[in-house]
Amino acid sequence: MFVAVAVLAVVVVGSVNLLGARAIFDETVEAHLASVASDRAAAATGELDRTMAEVSVAARDAGIALATRDFTEAFIGLTGSSSELDSNQEQELKAFYTSVDVSTVASDAVSPSDLVPQGVSAQYVQYHYIVDNPFDADQRQDLIAADDGSSYSATHGSYHPMLAERARLMGADDLLLIGRDAGDSIVYSVRKRIDFGTSLLAGAYSGTSLAEAVTRQLASVPVGDAILVDFEPYLPNGGVPTMFVAAAVADQDGVVGSVVAALPRDLFDDVVSFGGASSDVLDPESGEVYFVGSDVLMRTVSRFWRENPTEYLESLAAAGYPAEVGERITRFDSTVLAQPVDTEAVAAALDGEAFLDEGTNYLDDKTFTYAEPLTVAGLDWVVVTEVSASHARSFLMDYLWSLLILGLITIPVAAVAAYFLAHGLTRPVVPLTEASEAIAAGNVDVQVPDLGRNEYGDLANRINIVSAAIRQSDSERDQRNREISQVLLAALPPRLVDPARAAIEDGTITTSAGFGDLTDTCTVIAVSVSGYFDLAASDMESVVDVSSLFARSVERLAAESSIERVRSTPDEYIFTAGLRTEGFATHDAVRFVTGLQELLKELQHDTSRTGEYRVGLSAGRVASGVLRGTELSFGIWGPPVRRALSLVSAAPAYQVFVDQTVADEVDGSWSIEPVEVVDHGGEELIAFSLNLTEAQ
Repeated sequence: MFVAVAVLAVVVVGSVNLLGARAIFDETVEAHLASVASDRAAAATGELDRTMAEVSVAARDAGIALATRDFTEAFIGLTGSSSELDSNQEQELKAFYTSVDVSTVASDAVSPSDLVPQGVSAQYVQYHYIVDNPFDADQRQDLIAADDGSSYSATHGSYHPMLAERARLMGADDLLLIGRDAGDSIVYSVRKRIDFGTSLLAGAYSGTSLAEAVTRQLASVPVGDAILVDFEPYLPNGGVPTMFVAAAVADQDGVVGSVVAALPRDLFDDVVSFGGASSDVLDPESGEVYFVGSDVLMRTVSRFWRENPTEYLESLAAAGYPAEVGERITRFDSTVLAQPVDTEAVAAALDGEAFLDEGTNYLDDKTFTYAEPLTVAGLDWVVVTEVSASHARSFLMDYLWSLLILGLITIPVAAVAAYFLAHGLTRPVVPLTEASEAIAAGNVDVQVPDLGRNEYGDLANRINIVSAAIRQSDSERDQRNREISQVLLAALPPRLVDPARAAIEDGTITTSAGFGDLTDTCTVIAVSVSGYFDLAASDMESVVDVSSLFARSVERLAAESSIERVRSTPDEYIFTAGLRTEGFATHDAVRFVTGLQELLKELQHDTSRTGEYRVGLSAGRVASGVLRGTELSFGIWGPPVRRALSLVSAAPAYQVFVDQTVADEVDGSWSIEPVEVVDHGGEELIAFSLNLTEAQ
């Protein structure tokens, strides 16, 4: 009877654990796949948003607008007879096009001769910057300017280094400027591919998605806003699938053209491979993340192709794909726009529904699959995460074998085991009791060891789950505290963040009680700027961009100079130097003002905006801390604050006025002269004018 009970127990408990383990495993895998998909979708969206934002910033850059107009005028200026190629040059251009591979073009009617540009300007720039370029095809951008004496080459030599560097910083494979007055011709290109100089209205590439975006779609979006052009095989790039970001460019006279960034085809490789660490996130042998477009073609490179191309091609043949699919993948060493993924999961996601189930992937393998829509910048894509079902469940087969072995061992030893049964049943109580007491005492790091496949083992697992849940709760609480600290740092100095968070948690922030108040010596810096941001309402967006950039520069300068911000508006700032340190830190304050002057000079140089600034410095003892009330606000009080505000009000444009204390501190280091100042209360102040350009 005991043998029968033992065998029955092994079978029943093993089967229940097996089914439970499978259910839990399936739920865990599916939840993990969903989490990974959402994370990668967010990463891809962030990457595209960043790129589109950079193109949008470039489109609104006055320098880009000027370059577009200058290139357009220089390009149009090449239409005269003096720019026509001689017979030898024309033959060289035609001979160059006989080497162009057009097999990637959909239409069989296209031949290399169809691609030779017809316009004088286009032929001129292609000859001098492509055919006669001394550098190899992939290094044509190293030519700064052709030695042809043309105004176009002079323009190219002036702008090319800046535009090439901008393309590099942007992470773009190529940067194009398209002139509206030149018939939407590509009047400039960093990489000098064969679309250089051609018209997107009537040229050989007028039927591309890029041409559609530039000539039609940009007209329906605000000037400067970027639009995204999905991957398409692009002949000028050797037929490689290419994605573009385009935005209209305008100056004070209106739209002058467009700026286009060609994105590298491996743009999303780091996203789907987790920067090469996908094996740390997904199953290292079968886990994969990829994107699919509305045409059910891949938008990222399959990990299986990267790891073993030969085996991948064999899998394609076994799955029944035509040979053309493998040939295209091999030709471009990529599955982008070459690998179809016409699966149930992709179909559901393209219909706007998330898919989470077992299914068949694009190589006809059984997988756990999660797919959800990925809609960004007008693209209708799908993000898919999957893992091989058989490989993921291999541990279940190992578990079945262990159950069989356990059964074979149990039958002969069951009788002997009866004697030790009582001891065996009570022994696991000890670690369970110890673990329970430890958790009750607050030690949530306790981990009960594996107690076997029985009631005690199940209880041990549950205790481990409870302790893990408590640890997770503690971790989430710590995360919330960090997030609160980040929010508080935006309004308060770092030293007041901890007491502010404590006040929020215990509710005292909503009472009349304050916290963090202190008195200390410091130098108060009052700064007033005017005129730099006073523009017409029609240019308000530019004003906001410039004002935000200046504010960030001031914040960075303050951080580098150990200066604390007390209050700031676009035109007025109050800073302190020397809080919580010995002395007034007056020299630090003066050096900060010197740096501020340089920032304003750079602002005037970069934006051609002029304005005025005034500075007042006063040193002494102040009180600082959080203002009492229902909102968090850092404040500072005391005579130095009033004196600094009076000094900045009285200072003429571009002058720095200081009080007696500051003058005593800096005397001998900078030149100072007495001035007459009356404060806000009508009393005369002892003040001095500080000449920052005359350091002793």
